Amino acid sequence: MSNYPYRMEVPNQENYIFETDAVKIAKQYSQLKFKTMLDIGAHAGYFSLYVAEQADIVYAIEPVMDNYWCLVKNIINNSLSNKVFPMLCAMRHEEGDVEIHHLQGGNSGQHLMSRVNSDRSVRIKAISLPNLLRLVGQVDYLKCDIEGTEYNIFPPTQEIASILCNVKILELSTHSPWRSDVFTEETFREFSAYRNLETAEQELIGFLTDVGFRFIVDRSNGDIYHGYNANYIYTGENTNFTNLTKEVIV
Repeated sequence: MSNYPYRMEVPNQENYIFETDAVKIAKQYSQLKFKTMLDIGAHAGYFSLYVAEQADIVYAIEPVMDNYWCLVKNIINNSLSNKVFPMLCAMRHEEGDVEIHHLQGGNSGQHLMSRVNSDRSVRIKAISLPNLLRLVGQVDYLKCDIEGTEYNIFPPTQEIASILCNVKILELSTHSPWRSDVFTEETFREFSAYRNLETAEQELIGFLTDVGFRFIVDRSNGDIYHGYNANYIYTGENTNFTNLTKEVIV
């Protein structure tokens, strides 16, 4: 991506940069300033570093060690240690140790909680979305790209609805659960809160719409849903979002 303002290193001598699409979407909200932004699936930090100027704090969540150390190095090399805070952990609705499987023939951005075509795996601690938000506090902008685990960490429950109603902007990459090279019905049902492969994406987006998000869909390279939370109204002047309601009915 041209005019990227930071020096970046990526794992395994990869000669391309992840998350250019996520950054292009973030630029649509560049007139806004946020107290806290959360990058779930940060990889080497391309998105986290780019949005650092928009936020007081960016929390960058990454479970893969090679990616994580590149993330840390990129934060330090660009003098952003006071703005971007890396966290080495996986996301899972059920906390504890989890196995993350590398997609055979894929790149270091494709680590899935699925065993289809996996050539190696690693165990790592996982944290749930409710506990993560309790740890980092109020999140204004949440970006999530976690290779299919979105169907696990966003179950259609009142607890998840209640914490998401305070997120002002959500940027979510969805991954087709019916792709046979990634999921089988058995592996998908092992961790998904949405049991039907064919309808899971629509059910997830339907739940998030009920929570209050009004999405625009970018299909230029996969599906990225992004939009404002209708529980808030933007009144101009940087961070002036007015909360319209504290109650969310799902």
